[in-house]
Amino acid sequence: MPPRPSHKELTKKLNAALDCLNEPDRPRVLIDKSTVRSQIATNIERLDLYNDEQYWNLVTRCLTTALQDPEATYTGRKPPEMCNSVKALKNCEMFAFSVYD
Repeated sequence: MPPRPSHKELTKKLNAALDCLNEPDRPRVLIDKSTVRSQIATNIERLDLYNDEQYWNLVTRCLTTALQDPEATYTGRKPPEMCNSVKALKNCEMFAFSVYD
């Protein structure tokens, strides 16, 4: 049996992330508000962005780029590692992708 995640699984995860970002109620993406919101604010500052909308546009662009070749852009472990650092995500699998523009 080939190691997880497969091309199909990676594609499914990326599509699910894009679907979630395209929902009108995007704030539900911010699961652990005390942790995730502050991280987003830090990311916006580090990336020299002006606001949340620019940030989410960049995230969407990165996901779309990763979707073009999920296996080449996947940089996570095989099998995916479990998240234990964020309470709301405890025991959830993490899928890491790297894209360059």
